[in-house]
Amino acid sequence: MNAERLPSKHVVLLGVGHTNAHVVKMWRDNPIPDAGLTCISDNSIATYSGMLPAALAQQIPPSEMEIDLVRLCSAAGSRLVVDDVSRLDLKRREVIFRDRPPVPFDVLSIGVGSVPSMHGLKRNGESLITIKPMQTFLHRLRSTINRVLSDRASSAVDGGSGRLRIVVVGSGVAGIEILFCLPPFVASVCKADLELQLITRSEQIMESACNSTRQRVATEIARRHISVVTGQSIQEVAPSSITLANGDVHAADIVIWATGATAPEILSKLSLPLDDRGFIATSARANF
Repeated sequence: MNAERLPSKHVVLLGVGHTNAHVVKMWRDNPIPDAGLTCISDNSIATYSGMLPAALAQQIPPSEMEIDLVRLCSAAGSRLVVDDVSRLDLKRREVIFRDRPPVPFDVLSIGVGSVPSMHGLKRNGESLITIKPMQTFLHRLRSTINRVLSDRASSAVDGGSGRLRIVVVGSGVAGIEILFCLPPFVASVCKADLELQLITRSEQIMESACNSTRQRVATEIARRHISVVTGQSIQEVAPSSITLANGDVHAADIVIWATGATAPEILSKLSLPLDDRGFIATSARANF
């Protein structure tokens, strides 16, 4: 009996975000002859960020924004490796892991995304929640709300109920979407009165948006009686408060971090040229 011949070329996708997930879909429809596809991810579920606001607002179930990588890769006839990458061996063209054999590649596509920028921030306690990893954001938010209310009930503060004070940090599109979609989610978890505040280091909300969009967002924020602080960054997040750069202290039970993006740590371990922000330096054509 003749064994099936292994492919002579290896295409590897490191990170399965929007772009690489689309590559897998295209591979399913039109695979490259005599080539194998391997997908590497630190999670067996990917999320489509464009659907997070709808899931947060309880308009769709969370499962609708999730991509099951096991099913996707199986349908494409590709291999899925769920593990953390340690480094690249560029001479041998291998992706290196800590506790498993390396994965060889002839072509490597890196799409590991970004992480929120938190440079210089002091953190004390567990009240801060970052949007990423997005696969666990809703779960982490629900757990934190329940923990805050449980701690409050145990200490008999506000009779165990009262207000839930949530601060959203960052006034870009992501921050505004989170701000507007939070109330239905909180209502699905508890009956506490929600008090929202938006804090941004920009001088105005949605600074990169056109004037008409910015004005409509500002009008909606005012209609919802949401407090806004502009031109200030946060220096410290404590269990029940935040401290701004100007020294002002604001009450906060939960802080949701939705600021600009920075490069994830993994990129510094790949021995690839980086730009001044820490992301992989790219050009129309490059040789390594």
